[in-house]
Amino acid sequence: MSLLVKDCTDTAAANGTVRVNSDALELRVGGAWVGVGGGGGSKTVSRKTDTYAVQAADANGTVFEMNSAAAKEFTLEAAPADNRNLTFKSMGAGVVTINRNGINIDGVAADLYLGQYDSVELIYNATDKWMII
Repeated sequence: MSLLVKDCTDTAAANGTVRVNSDALELRVGGAWVGVGGGGGSKTVSRKTDTYAVQAADANGTVFEMNSAAAKEFTLEAAPADNRNLTFKSMGAGVVTINRNGINIDGVAADLYLGQYDSVELIYNATDKWMII
């Protein structure tokens, strides 16, 4: 195994080589660089202070942070892409509702509720629907 320096672009690196590239730790596997740790590379944090409906244009892997003293809501997409991965975090004192938008979460037809500092990671599987990870 080799370790390469920050921002290495060596495309001929051997499989098993590890590099630190910008803000991601990556491993060379099958001739490609693959993000490792923390869910595979960096994640985008989308900070909100008011109710928000998740959009298809929001990056896969987004961490949605709600910071409000009042109760607020995130509404999941009605038709998410397979393997859609989203994380929700409540920072404020107000209860945050994760509105399932008609799709079951872990087989249950009920919304999720987050108290201050609670979080939940969800992944969508076209067969099993939203799953809590």
